[in-house]
Amino acid sequence: MECLHGKAASNSTTDKGSFWFCGQKPSCGFLCTEEDGYLFQTALTAWRATGLTQPICESHRKPAKFRVVKDMLKKSYGRPYFMCASRENPCSLWMWADEKEIKKPNCYHNEEASQETRSQYG
Repeated sequence: MECLHGKAASNSTTDKGSFWFCGQKPSCGFLCTEEDGYLFQTALTAWRATGLTQPICESHRKPAKFRVVKDMLKKSYGRPYFMCASRENPCSLWMWADEKEIKKPNCYHNEEASQETRSQYG
């Protein structure tokens, strides 16, 4: 198991179970249970494939928390996402971790191009 740094995650067992966590300084905030290990490892692979870095929450100036949709009834089951790591005062930071935003091309006037859909008959 690897953390968001790409380094080996540390493992600890408590009375609540076994956990994987980031043992690096500074920590990336990675934390998952032993039973969710495969789900998180698959989600980390999807995130790394985008080539994106861990986002920083602009409000709190801290790395965003990496999470995975664990509800099996949801269509997005297993998808990774980032959210604000602050428990006390979370901001609105939330984004899919496996989607890379595609920058719109600029037009001839060096402004962001808009998209128009036309019917093949008109």
